Amino acid sequence: MSDDICEHNNNELEKYKKDIDYRIAHNMDINCFIDDYKTTYLMKICYYWDFEYVKKLVKAGANVNAEYFEGKGIVPLIWLFRYDDLPSTKKVQKFPIDIAEYLIANGADVNCKYELEVSKLCQQ
Repeated sequence: MSDDICEHNNNELEKYKKDIDYRIAHNMDINCFIDDYKTTYLMKICYYWDFEYVKKLVKAGANVNAEYFEGKGIVPLIWLFRYDDLPSTKKVQKFPIDIAEYLIANGADVNCKYELEVSKLCQQ
């Protein structure tokens, strides 16, 4: 992966963190969609494996079972498994079981379907 893509991902993560901090500080909706695909902040933060911000969002009331893009079943727990366009450092890291356990402890559905197939969690 090129350094440009890694830099883009780092900048994107920092932007999300600033947005989240602002929304929490101003009692704004933390479950709002941040793009046309109905992505939530929790989904994006799960994608980046940022446990501190996962906890912050859940404590602020983020929906751990919000579905991405017209109910295809891509919930925050599934976003932990996304490997497309990842920072190269994430590809060699150990899977963040602590984040998955935290989401499950806070109500994430382990039997969720991904586009009507078996849960990605069960495939790992």
